[in-house]
Amino acid sequence: MEWYADGQKLVKQNNHVDWSTTIYKINGGEYATKSVLTITNSVVDDTGLYQCFAYNEHETAMASGSVFISSVLVFEEAHFISDNFMYVVDGQVGTVECGAQGAPMPSVTWVNIPASYTGDMTTEEGTNGQSSTLISRFPIGPLYLNESREHVFTCLTSNSYAGKEYSKAQDVTVVVGYPVEWRNGTWPVVETKEKESAVLMCEFSGTPTPAVTWKRNGVSLPIVKADGTFNHVVQSDDALLISPVETGDDTMFTCTGTNGFNSVSMEIQVLVAGAVVDAVLYSTLSIGLIFLLCLIILIMIILYRRSKRRKKVDIAVSVNGTDPVYANEKALEKLKKEEEERKRAAEKAARLAREKEERERAEKELQEKLEEQRRKEEEILKQEEEARRILEEERLKKEAAEIARLEEEERLRKEAEEKERLEKELAERLRLEAEEKARLEEEERMRKEAEEKARLEEEERLRLEAEEKARLEEEERLRLEAEEKARLEEEERLRLEAEEKAKLEEEERLRKEAEEKARLEEEERLRLEAEEKARLEEEKRLRKEAEEKARLEEEERLRLEAEERARLEEEERLRKEAEERARLEEEERIRREAEEVELKRLEEERRIQEEEERIVELQRRE
Repeated sequence: MEWYADGQKLVKQNNHVDWSTTIYKINGGEYATKSVLTITNSVVDDTGLYQCFAYNEHETAMASGSVFISSVLVFEEAHFISDNFMYVVDGQVGTVECGAQGAPMPSVTWVNIPASYTGDMTTEEGTNGQSSTLISRFPIGPLYLNESREHVFTCLTSNSYAGKEYSKAQDVTVVVGYPVEWRNGTWPVVETKEKESAVLMCEFSGTPTPAVTWKRNGVSLPIVKADGTFNHVVQSDDALLISPVETGDDTMFTCTGTNGFNSVSMEIQVLVAGAVVDAVLYSTLSIGLIFLLCLIILIMIILYRRSKRRKKVDIAVSVNGTDPVYANEKALEKLKKEEEERKRAAEKAARLAREKEERERAEKELQEKLEEQRRKEEEILKQEEEARRILEEERLKKEAAEIARLEEEERLRKEAEEKERLEKELAERLRLEAEEKARLEEEERMRKEAEEKARLEEEERLRLEAEEKARLEEEERLRLEAEEKARLEEEERLRLEAEEKAKLEEEERLRKEAEEKARLEEEERLRLEAEEKARLEEEKRLRKEAEEKARLEEEERLRLEAEERARLEEEERLRKEAEERARLEEEERIRREAEEVELKRLEEERRIQEEEERIVELQRRE
């Protein structure tokens, strides 16, 4: 018998490649040869096709088998490479996916999925370097999704190495919802004033609730200034508070809403303007009107005095005996001049009346503007109050939702831990059952081998008795030939018995070595399992301590955030109260100035009216 590896004849190598050959006799006088090849301290290069050739003078026979020896470096424990969250639009068909990677290739199975979906399940195999990947998918339709807004499927993956199985479980959560959409419909424009406060609302719809982020000119907010302060605060309801408004805020702001389906960005234009009414312009207009009234009164007084001097000259000429015709002409001329003077006076009075009406109209428009400004400020205050109320309601809703989410996560975590414990118990039970089954099979094999050995020994005994009987009969007929034949048979028997004895001793030695090796492997396995169990318990303890520490840190952070938010709200309230008090004082000052101007105007009009009455009275007397 000869051994070959990948077509090359093998030669024995100390402490690496060796084989033993055993020859024994079977029924009918035939002989059998058994050869066992042993590779000690195997390496990756020993991988290949091995062939065993048996030949005698009549024919040749061959048996072959493949040997694959993997390096420890190639092994990679099975792990997941797919997301544990998937999103499906309500009313549409979605795909649930679970992918795993490892070396050797891991298996992927699903737990708690509808039986109707197993027929549509597909798998996709691939490679990633020395590792293999396996992805399992199945479609899920609206009828099943409509039962709940969220579904959890469990995916299991496992591979094995050196007789040990490695397995993991992952929950794949399918969320049913809607993509993000802009609720306001059009791009808004917000008008505000410098050093005031402004609230930008950005409303998105979608399920799950979109997460909102803000940017100003492409830069994420808030922007921290050189002195460590900032005037942009993203509130709990995702609204952006600008306080105080600066000239740099007269630009485009971008809000982005994101959930598992998509992201939507919209822009809000902020316009920063000055005051509606300029107090300096109002004072200048009032002074100009007063100066114009004084000029008109001065002109009327000058015209009145000139008219009075002309009348005195005409009277003096008449008294001194001037020609009557000439006197009449003078009188007519004087009458014409008086008529023209009256017309000019009437025109001036009409012009003054028009100017008075225009002045009253301007004052009325100014008053309307002041009233409009006051109304707008009241509306802004109402809007801010409504915005604060809405923000507070949204904050309370989000806090309630966050509490419910944390409770749900805690429940899911406990369920996952319970599921993991049950899976470990199931794996342990299956392992014990497999070991028990292997032990029973080994006992059955040994029993059958013992029975086969006893049968062969009995047949050998019967054959030897028959041969002895034939020898005695033949000895009687041909004693000399029988004695020679008996001698040869005795020698053959002794040789066979020696070989059989050697074979049995070799088998006994191999059996003992196998049992000792199995015992050592069992002790090593139990030691490794004990160490693995201790390591898992230690990891579980450390994980619980880390979770408790993270929970305490999260509670401390939430408390600090609540205190900081309360402080900011108190500062905002005090600042707004100061601004409101300053605004009311400014309005009171403007109102008093307007009242003073109005009083001056009324006094001037009363004085002008008295002057006009006096002039009319003088004319009537003349």
